[in-house]
Amino acid sequence: MVFIKEIMKIFASVGKISLNIEEFSGKEKFLDTPDFFIESREMTHNSPCLAYSFVEKDKIKINKDKLQKLKIPSGPFLKRLKEGKNIIYNQKRYLAKDLTFVERGKKISFVLDTSFNKKIISFVKNSDILICESSFSEELNKKAEEYGHLTSKQAAEIAKKSFSKKLILTHLSQRYNKNQENILNEAIKVFNNSVLAKDFDNFEI
Repeated sequence: MVFIKEIMKIFASVGKISLNIEEFSGKEKFLDTPDFFIESREMTHNSPCLAYSFVEKDKIKINKDKLQKLKIPSGPFLKRLKEGKNIIYNQKRYLAKDLTFVERGKKISFVLDTSFNKKIISFVKNSDILICESSFSEELNKKAEEYGHLTSKQAAEIAKKSFSKKLILTHLSQRYNKNQENILNEAIKVFNNSVLAKDFDNFEI
C-alpha cells in the first residue's frame, strides 16, 4: 500500500483523486457484480505476484421466436421468464425452461510473472482467452525457473491442459525482440491457437 501511494505521487492527479486501497490475499473474488466477477490467485515469483480471471456470468435469454409463435406478449412476462419462473397466459401454463436458453459467460485470464505451478491450470480452466507470460524459449527453461518465469512451451501446455480456447503470449524477454517467431512456433507445436501479443491488438470472443 505504501508503494502504491508513492507511485501515485508522480502523477499530476495527486490530490485530485480519492483512493481507497484494499489489500487482499489473492485467493478470492475481490469484485463481484450481477454481470461478472474478478478473482485472483497467488503465483510463484521472486516477488509477490497474482494471476487474474475476469469471468462473465451466465445469462438467461428469452427465445423470442417461440414467444412470437405462441403470441405471448412482452412486458412482465419477460421478467418472470428471465428469473426462471413459469408463466400463465390465456389460462395456459408455460414453463420457463421451454421459452429460455442459457448464454454462457466468457472468461479471460491473465497470468503474468510466475514460474510453472499446479495452481495455474485449475485457475484458468475453460478460459476463452488466456493471456500468459512466455519470457523464455524452452532451451532456457532452467533460466526461466531461476528467474520465476514461464517458457512458451509451458504456456502452451497450460492452455492445452486447462481447455482454454485461445492463447496470447506476452512478456517476452528482450533477447527475442528480433526473432519472436521462435517463441510462437514453440507454443503452436503444443497448442495450435496461439498468437503473439502486439500493441493495440483487438480480439473478439
